[in-house]
Amino acid sequence: MPLDFLVTRRSRLALVLVSAGFLAIATSAFAGKAPLELSTNVSRDGAWSSIPAVTPPPSATPPPARMAYGAAWDTQRNRMIVFGGHPTFRNDTWVLEAGAWQQLVTAGTPPSPRYGHSCVYDSANDRLIVFGGISGSGNLNDVWSLTLSGTPTWAPLATSGTPPSARLYSVVTYDSANQRLVVFGGHDGAFRNDTWTLTLGATPTWSNAAAGTPPPARDLSHGIYDASRQRMVLYGGWSGSDFLNDTWQLSLAGTPTWSPLATIGTPSKRREHSASYDPVRDRMIIAGGLDVGYPTPLSEVWALSFSTDQWQQLPSLPDNRRTAHESVYDPLLDRMIVHGGYSGTQYLSTTMALNLSGTPEWVDLFPAFAGSPSARREYSMVVDPVREQMVLFSGTQSSPPLDRGVWTFDLSDPDAAWQRHLIANGPNPRHGHTAVWDAPRDRMLMFGGYDDQSLAYLNELWELKWTPSPTWTLLSPGGTLPSPRMALGMIHDPVRDRLVIMGGHPQYLNEVWELPLSGANAMQWSQLSPAGTAPAPRWGHSFVYDSHRDQAIMFAGTSEGGVVHDDVWTLDLTGGTSWAQLNPNGPMPLKRLVHTAIYDPSLERMLVYGGGNYDPVFLLDTWELRLSDQHPRWKRMHPLGRGPGERDLITAVYDAPRTRLAFFGGFREDPTTFHADTWFLNWGSDEPDSIEGTAQFSGNQIVVTW
Repeated sequence: MPLDFLVTRRSRLALVLVSAGFLAIATSAFAGKAPLELSTNVSRDGAWSSIPAVTPPPSATPPPARMAYGAAWDTQRNRMIVFGGHPTFRNDTWVLEAGAWQQLVTAGTPPSPRYGHSCVYDSANDRLIVFGGISGSGNLNDVWSLTLSGTPTWAPLATSGTPPSARLYSVVTYDSANQRLVVFGGHDGAFRNDTWTLTLGATPTWSNAAAGTPPPARDLSHGIYDASRQRMVLYGGWSGSDFLNDTWQLSLAGTPTWSPLATIGTPSKRREHSASYDPVRDRMIIAGGLDVGYPTPLSEVWALSFSTDQWQQLPSLPDNRRTAHESVYDPLLDRMIVHGGYSGTQYLSTTMALNLSGTPEWVDLFPAFAGSPSARREYSMVVDPVREQMVLFSGTQSSPPLDRGVWTFDLSDPDAAWQRHLIANGPNPRHGHTAVWDAPRDRMLMFGGYDDQSLAYLNELWELKWTPSPTWTLLSPGGTLPSPRMALGMIHDPVRDRLVIMGGHPQYLNEVWELPLSGANAMQWSQLSPAGTAPAPRWGHSFVYDSHRDQAIMFAGTSEGGVVHDDVWTLDLTGGTSWAQLNPNGPMPLKRLVHTAIYDPSLERMLVYGGGNYDPVFLLDTWELRLSDQHPRWKRMHPLGRGPGERDLITAVYDAPRTRLAFFGGFREDPTTFHADTWFLNWGSDEPDSIEGTAQFSGNQIVVTW
């Protein structure tokens, strides 16, 4: 009959487990005994373990991505209201209240779908006012109200007097002292600089009157209402031929009167930014926008102090550059909220808050991928040994929005989870880039890749430091720079304190470049000319540093004509560099590309996992290249546990204190699958204590199945 058993490390009988799933052994010594205790003897091959993708709990659905919408702050209910916008012409209404987005159910007939309009909150009458914009039939100058008490109800607002011409992209504020709407400029087929007011009492009435010299005609400007000085202040915009960075004030006490506002330290010219008034610190805050760098938006945030008329730069938008968004001031939590907009490549649905008390700090109110990074491939990942954490950035993702966050995983915590960090002024999302840890300077260095926003191959070098605060810096090395590339190999050579890169795409490359990080030639790129016969030009190879022999090891990859390799090369780093091909003993791994590899100094070996070739075949095998033997030797490994399965385009790292390999996510083409799980191959003390199974007596044998 079958017997349950445990295979443990405490047994007196050694048994090497093999992948067939059962084994027949002689039973005369222990017939009738259960459970059996059999040593696994698996310390070198290791055991797989994983952390599944962590999906955040369901939360309120955010508004669909949009730009050029209208927004206001409802002071009575402490909430942000969003109406309409682009893409397509929209007329839906959303509120951000108590930490959640929800679509507002309204009565009445809503305004026609539109964008480029303006919204204000009429506090005296507890309603939202919508003016102008553009619909599918053309420019608009209609006025609508959404009453907010009871059942929110839409209705057109009947006005008297001559209204402004139909227009979009005007500056509109609510003058609370006089209970009126104030409208400046915009575009009605021409750029305008006229000023209008609409009283919001019993008989709403338009009038067109302003003294002083008005600002030059413009649209796409933004402004705020300064209640303590009873004025409207606006900044920047678009004249039709130039971006603007002038600041103007319209006094609203008595006859509205224009005058320029002289400021110190003016931001660069821009349009389509947002503007909010911070009453606690008495200043106007502008965020993002578009400048002469069109079509790439800005991430800058500036504050204009009204006590000094001086501009000061605040922390930049960390999640994305954006334009054509809106912002509101939240007095309950003393913060500025920014929502939606356009990144230059996609419409946005993210919501960010700049906490203004103390040191200003941005917070993502609805992290797109809380819990673990989104499913992705072609990311970069390194181990930060000082903080004992993995650091992951960017990659090709299974769905937008593109992730600009930096993710970390605490390797020392057995219950750790991924954490996302929003760090201002960082690189654009990219894939196929590579990174190493520069221990002498306690930083990550990241090179190359393909920019998903500018659609270009890169040869940028970025630095990420954690102290004194997390900071991205784009470095500017001298010398002759390597050509832009992705899917390359890069190591940090600790003996000579330099970066060494090899190969890459879009061309098939086998150049070797160095960037010294210290010494006389520090931060000067130069191409090396290694002795010996070089490997064939390629990309998708692995490139690791062998610390015992002071050499780099390159394995596999693909060359022109779809040739896939299984060759192994060493690049001797001592003295002058030199190439040599290795011809290891043992069975060879299958040819492959876009696999992953690490160097294991504890056992003097290179470990290789996964990848693919052009058959097409996706691979799930694990191999070691033993370098400690007299002659290098390949050996296929048979780790315990259910492994990750077939996948490629992953980056593995070596966790030295725990002697294990780790990687995240990856890709499989058939069926198309992006992964978001985290895997570890442990060969230290973390392998399972036991494996459950059954033993079946058969004659003078026991058949063991696990």
